[in-house]
Amino acid sequence: MLCHTGAVSGLADIDFRQLATLRAVASERSFGRAAQVLGYTQSAVSQQIAALERHVGGALFDRPGGPKPVEITPLGTLVLEHATGLLQRLDQAQAAVSGFRAGIEGTVSVGTFQSVSVRVLPAIAREFRAHHPGMVLRLHESDDLDSLKQLVRDGDLEVSFVVVGVDDDSGLELLPLVQDTFVVLCPPGDEHGPAECLDVNLLADLPMIGESGNACQRLVQANIRAQGVELDVVFRSNDNGAIAAMVSAGLGHAVMPALAVRADDPGVVVRRLDPGLPPRVIALAWRAGRTLSPPAQAFIDLARRVGTGMADDEAFLNPVPSAVTP
Repeated sequence: MLCHTGAVSGLADIDFRQLATLRAVASERSFGRAAQVLGYTQSAVSQQIAALERHVGGALFDRPGGPKPVEITPLGTLVLEHATGLLQRLDQAQAAVSGFRAGIEGTVSVGTFQSVSVRVLPAIAREFRAHHPGMVLRLHESDDLDSLKQLVRDGDLEVSFVVVGVDDDSGLELLPLVQDTFVVLCPPGDEHGPAECLDVNLLADLPMIGESGNACQRLVQANIRAQGVELDVVFRSNDNGAIAAMVSAGLGHAVMPALAVRADDPGVVVRRLDPGLPPRVIALAWRAGRTLSPPAQAFIDLARRVGTGMADDEAFLNPVPSAVTP
């Protein structure tokens, strides 16, 4: 740390141009050659060094005159030692700012939840790493969708995957990505209804496996209750794999979003509901009115493109085979 006495005008008044001039003169051992390196006039270099000497209270160079090179003084060596570290930090900051503004460096914090982490996020993350290798993704997963939205509002997350309308969307800008239909998981050998569909009214008489009161489960129950059906939930879990395992074990049926279902799971039969429930809308959210960082904007742009491809892929959100044998 540079120190000064009351007789010195103050190191806080030093600017980085003076330090850069000090470094150039010390390296070139000539005011003239330093001027060429810096693109200054020689008089400008002399003025910069004179100003710096006033700030530190002493001579920084011995000037023998004529063709002889200038020599740095002990005070100049001390100041240069600290100046070098400051200039290196400034160079690093400049490189970081340039990379940030160019969209090739930086970090974006992204909120996600279980089914998106398994089915949607990997495709976006793969594209993100391929197109922006200098950027870093920091992920935060939670099945509490309201907390994800609040983290975005508070600035702790720049963007987050959310479900539109299941909790308060105020203060957020939303980019809808995919519509996620609801299906019913049935145990193998289930005989309720035709192969591909299950009458939603039959759910009132069946034991049900459900999620632990999270926003998605509240949405399911509200939509089914709107059709006059009350569910008898005998087991709750927020782990999609555990829900599927309990259905496979014959403990009950489960209404789940298609993103949370493994279509190739041999332990369950996947059916449509008749009539179907309104789909949940998966979106990216960010705080309204906030200036996004280039990494966040790059992530949003990629998510928009990948989401369009997913929405156009009928198989992606359709885990119900065209023909099922109960």
